[in-house]
Amino acid sequence: MTIELPLWLQNLEYSARLDRLLIKRVARGLEQVYEGFEVTQDGVGSFNVDVAAGGCVIQGDDSVDQGMYMVQSTTAVTVPVPPSPVSGTRTDTVIIRVNDSQAGGLSTPADQAVIEVIEGTVLPDTSISLATIARISSESAILDSEITDTRTVIPQTLVNSINGLTGVVTLAAADIGALAQSANLSDLADDATARTNLGLGTLALVTPTGTADSTTFLRGDDTWAAAGLAGTDGDVISYQPLLYRTDGRSTTLSYTGDDLTQVLEKDGATTVKQTDLTYTTGKLTSVVELADSITVTTALVYTGDNLTSTTRTVT
Repeated sequence: MTIELPLWLQNLEYSARLDRLLIKRVARGLEQVYEGFEVTQDGVGSFNVDVAAGGCVIQGDDSVDQGMYMVQSTTAVTVPVPPSPVSGTRTDTVIIRVNDSQAGGLSTPADQAVIEVIEGTVLPDTSISLATIARISSESAILDSEITDTRTVIPQTLVNSINGLTGVVTLAAADIGALAQSANLSDLADDATARTNLGLGTLALVTPTGTADSTTFLRGDDTWAAAGLAGTDGDVISYQPLLYRTDGRSTTLSYTGDDLTQVLEKDGATTVKQTDLTYTTGKLTSVVELADSITVTTALVYTGDNLTSTTRTVT
């Protein structure tokens, strides 16, 4: 591995190639015109073109690691074009070429940049195209209508505006197509598409009735209901018995003889669930539970002394 002499050490000499490599790094390796070099016709009836003053960077193609050249022209130049084609048509190219004889470039004219017009569109090494010229055998002059600009130009003002805004710009979310946090999604362009993309389906369109709090649940009919028994015949969902509360609820048990016949679950003086138990010849044959205006009746069937089945209805 060879480490080359660092640039700009005091009182030491280094290769100009290192400066060219620095230019390449600054230009990010892009051959571009950073100002000027427009090509236009030269008067009327002339076989010349005018090339305005300008500046550019050109990649060296004559040798390995040649780097890039910065070329600056301070005045406009008039450049002759090759003779018209003998017949038919031809496309010529206006170029800037760097001739660096020390790096393997042309030696005539040596060690300078030249602006010229070449026949055809194949660029020589270490050059860039400024424009092409459409040529025909019957032409009487080079006109602007025959010149096509081929420059890759770096804008002098890299940012002219931000989304059409100029000066001291304060961006709102809408200026860059974003959503505002404070809008809480009210600024979506299409609510339905957003729900689809989030996989919500119709869930986000539910408008429940009733009051949502710590004592209610959302039923399938989109109603907030007090926790209790709910469901359809044959499909009983029990909520209230599974809730362990510390809110002072009480339970009152009633007996007839040795049989438990009623259970009242109260919240203060209010009964929130009533369960009535019925016995036939000493066997429990019916349990009726009432909560939240829903009645669940369970009938118990025996064969002899053995419980064999139950049926349940909800009303």
